[in-house]
Amino acid sequence: MLTKSPRDIAKILEAYDLTRCAFSAARLAGCDPKTVKKYVDRRQAGLAPGQAARRPRVTDPFLPKIEELVDHSKGRIRADVVHQRLVAMGFTGTERTTRRAVTEVKAAWKDGHWRHHRPWVPEPGMWLQADWGQGPTVAGRRTQLFCAWLSWSRFRVLLPAWDRTPGTWVSCLDTTLRRIGGVPTYVLTGASGTVTVDRALGNALHDPQLVAAGTHYGCTVAACEAFSPQAPGGVEEIVRITEADLVPTTAPLRGEYGSLAELTAACDAWCEQANTRAHRAAEAPPVSRLVAERDHLHPVPAAPYDAVLGEECVIDNDQTIGFSAARYPAPPGFAGARVWCRAVGDELAITAMTEQGLEEIARHRLPTPGSCGSVDAPQRNLPDSRAAGHLSPPPPHRASSTTTDREHELGEPLERLLCARLSVFAGGFDLSAAQAVCSGGPLSPEKLTPLLDALVAKSIVGRRADGPGSMRYDMQDTVREQCGQWLEDLGEVSATRRRHRDFHLDLAHRADAEWMGPVQVYWYERMAAEHANLRAALEFCLSEGDGSTALEMGGALWFFWFGCGHAREGYRYLQRALDLGHEPDPRRCADPRYAKALWACGITAIQQGDGKASSRLGAQLRKAAHDTGSPDMLAAASYLQGSSLRMRGALARAVEVFAVAPGSPGGEGSYEAAWPLLRLARSAAHARLGEAGPALATAQDLGRYCTEIGDTWMGGWAHYARALATLELGRPDEAAALARSAVEGTARLNDSFGCAAALDLKASAIAAAGRGKRAAHLLGTGQQIWQTLGRPQMGMPQLVAARMATELRIRHHIGDTAYQTEYRAALETDTETGIAQCLTDGV
Repeated sequence: MLTKSPRDIAKILEAYDLTRCAFSAARLAGCDPKTVKKYVDRRQAGLAPGQAARRPRVTDPFLPKIEELVDHSKGRIRADVVHQRLVAMGFTGTERTTRRAVTEVKAAWKDGHWRHHRPWVPEPGMWLQADWGQGPTVAGRRTQLFCAWLSWSRFRVLLPAWDRTPGTWVSCLDTTLRRIGGVPTYVLTGASGTVTVDRALGNALHDPQLVAAGTHYGCTVAACEAFSPQAPGGVEEIVRITEADLVPTTAPLRGEYGSLAELTAACDAWCEQANTRAHRAAEAPPVSRLVAERDHLHPVPAAPYDAVLGEECVIDNDQTIGFSAARYPAPPGFAGARVWCRAVGDELAITAMTEQGLEEIARHRLPTPGSCGSVDAPQRNLPDSRAAGHLSPPPPHRASSTTTDREHELGEPLERLLCARLSVFAGGFDLSAAQAVCSGGPLSPEKLTPLLDALVAKSIVGRRADGPGSMRYDMQDTVREQCGQWLEDLGEVSATRRRHRDFHLDLAHRADAEWMGPVQVYWYERMAAEHANLRAALEFCLSEGDGSTALEMGGALWFFWFGCGHAREGYRYLQRALDLGHEPDPRRCADPRYAKALWACGITAIQQGDGKASSRLGAQLRKAAHDTGSPDMLAAASYLQGSSLRMRGALARAVEVFAVAPGSPGGEGSYEAAWPLLRLARSAAHARLGEAGPALATAQDLGRYCTEIGDTWMGGWAHYARALATLELGRPDEAAALARSAVEGTARLNDSFGCAAALDLKASAIAAAGRGKRAAHLLGTGQQIWQTLGRPQMGMPQLVAARMATELRIRHHIGDTAYQTEYRAALETDTETGIAQCLTDGV
């Protein structure tokens, strides 16, 4: 575009001032009237005539977040990472637009012109805010209100408590995380005094107990002021509203509370009302936004953080519990339950693990030793509906054994050495694992069997049958913790954990090599039993900075992540392993461990609906394939890139990518699954394009291959592909029978994605056959599984459209009321029962 010189612009403005008409001025200046108007308008707007007005950009609403990310990373964050963050917040622009905005912000940051006091912009899965409020009086005693909310979804949690001690704070935090269904990156307290115990040299010193609790749950605990002056506003507003709504005043909205259980019920009712009503700022109910935010939260650990909860005890069958040479009554329904007791001032607080998380179930005054803690029944801190039937099971062995008792029982030095080394197993173990990990020095493999028998006889180690002629052992958590301390005292922690890692790395390689074949079910059951140990081995690699071994193990476990329902977990481990080696290295692509990890990470990204990550990883894998000359690796890359096209709705282009992909049945062991997955994806794409003939031929070819090698998992997917093609040919009854076989094959190996897709397909088939009620029930069962995977139907346009078409067909056939009745009935039925009904309904 040509720009006028300053002399020409002055001539244009002079002509306009003379004539006061754009057309006349244009003739005098020898230009277009629009040019005259442009420069006159700029002058009227206060701009220099040669300066163009800045037009609004799609990145403007997200500019504060871009500035925050650039500032926190000191200008080092990449534009593609910023783009991923913005997309999660609802940004609809392209990566090129984001890159341009990030470049401008980085330039301003380097010049020192960024804003120091930016408005705080919440991000999904990042912030949970919590603060204390003053609660009402219960039985003449003041209570406390633990108020928390997720900053992005605005989902609120309100819990009553008797005090603000660290143990109570951790108990309330555990309940909150389990209620929201995940762990954010940061837990921010509204008042710094909650986590800050002192200050030194101008820096806050955080309570080490709460910091350790955050580490246990996988989050950072800090005060809001450390991040933004505006941050406390949201949680402070919750405190203000809840105190106004729940605390009786001189002009009370309600009367006094008779018990803490009554106050708990009132808090739950308040949360139900607040979370189901549309939020003014978000223009949507927090409960609906929470569903989207859960995709960005980390899993909650199964075990609570009990270091600040006090001494672990077990409630006896007579509903009493012993603590500090005295006995106290416990609420009904907790006999045999494992609880924690701690002294709070002159009181005893009893905390239990319920379905809602950690909750204080009773509180007594501490008496003199030897007397009963309370002559009356204990105060019930929970509503009756939550008091019983929701507890974690009691420990399998003798929980009453103290450390001194255990040391006395383990009088033999070899027994103590074996127990110390066994402590590295996170779950159960068999004899071969114990021999590989624990042998060495005075412990020879031949001595392990009699030593294990002796430990079983003393109830230090448990033993159970695990198939014909096979035994599996385990240790109680409290025993494992004590034995781990012994191992640390011996100085053998690193060496034993390395042997533990190497054993499970070898196990992963053996399972990978034999997965595509007749022993598939055995390897699924074996790896499912070793799941906790596989996690422990990967965590050890990552904690040691051993990215190569973590990549090797994560890549070898591709089948467990992708085909056995653990895609989200596998994706996280693989991303962490890949990030350990983030420095550019041209030789890295030639490393087979790195390439296999790219493949595993790409297919797990597909199951989570992340087509961009799949395409990016596929491009990297294609480069590695070209560097190494591997046709099977190239086929794997084609599957990733073609699947990314399918997820964007570009089915015709996806078919072209699948069709020209190299490879053959039974290719290289590392990528043996690439060829059948390519055939499956190609058949499905043909069917969605209405090309039933090629779809059926490709599916039948895949089915013959799976039958020849005795494969159960891909055999189930072959039935799915045939059902899809058969339904397109107008044979719904045959398609329903094939879809049922697909459900059976995928469910047998816990392939959640395959099972959900097959349930949706069977619902489509029987809806087309006129059995609407049964189809509605199947859609409800499938929906339960989709909710555990994150994005329903992976966000793939053709799967979403097929699901909606099935629902509309059913509603038209049986009516909205009947559809809702069947659909809700399925949602209220557990998944295993729903799948069993699908396999036995005769359809």
